[in-house]
Amino acid sequence: MRMKRSELREALAEAQVRTTRNRGELGSYGTKDSVEKRLSGLPKTKFKAQGNELALEVRVADSMRSRLVGLAGNHVIPSTNLGLWFPRTQSVHTVGMRFDLDLIWLGSNGQVLRIDASVPPRRVVCCWAARSVIEVASGMAAAHGLVNGLRLTA
Repeated sequence: MRMKRSELREALAEAQVRTTRNRGELGSYGTKDSVEKRLSGLPKTKFKAQGNELALEVRVADSMRSRLVGLAGNHVIPSTNLGLWFPRTQSVHTVGMRFDLDLIWLGSNGQVLRIDASVPPRRVVCCWAARSVIEVASGMAAAHGLVNGLRLTA
């Protein structure tokens, strides 16, 4: 799953162009439709908490490109019920974000280790004990009843 340097440079350049384009306007990039289009190619999964399915539509960031770009550069998050899951991750950045996020850190057994609520843009956040993280819109972790110690299964 390694990305060539040229592909990495291309993905970074595209993210930078998109984040600087139409600054102050939604334009075609960053609108609900464009974000949904960008995320539509990612695999979906549903998480269950204690046997009950969560109302979150979780997309899996399974490629280097999707992991690098994530939700960056968007003016909006398409749905309050949308999440982006980064498997095999102990740190994330919110560089290029335009809104706060809740970060739900999961251990190897799916147990919620920590929830970082309302993480603002331009931050790097780590949880060394975690094995994956789910990014959701600010306030959604609490709205879905997620708390430390809850076990989530995919």
